Amino acid sequence: MAIERIFKSERIQANWFDPRFLSLLQISPPQIQHWVVGFKGWLGNYRGVRQVEGREYLVLFERGTIPGAVRLNASGQIERLQVRCPRTTATSLGQAPRDLQQLLVLCPNLR
Repeated sequence: MAIERIFKSERIQANWFDPRFLSLLQISPPQIQHWVVGFKGWLGNYRGVRQVEGREYLVLFERGTIPGAVRLNASGQIERLQVRCPRTTATSLGQAPRDLQQLLVLCPNLR
């Protein structure tokens, strides 16, 4: 499962992504890895991924979840990755790393 590989791997690889995805968002695999590490530090240990329906998933952590969606191209590369507002059970946005706080400032459930 592509979304699971992102959260389980020590190092995110560029070839997991459709080059157009990375180019369009002007993002690099190390930046994605940085955010993953930040989410793990904030929400606790990664617990797994549960498919909700279709391309919708729920990434599970010790202290919360992150809803998201992923779409693969014909070669199996990620061409769309969407991460929505996390839901936390025992932590606040103020405890998240600063760069994540900036990304998540528009999440109404985290204020």
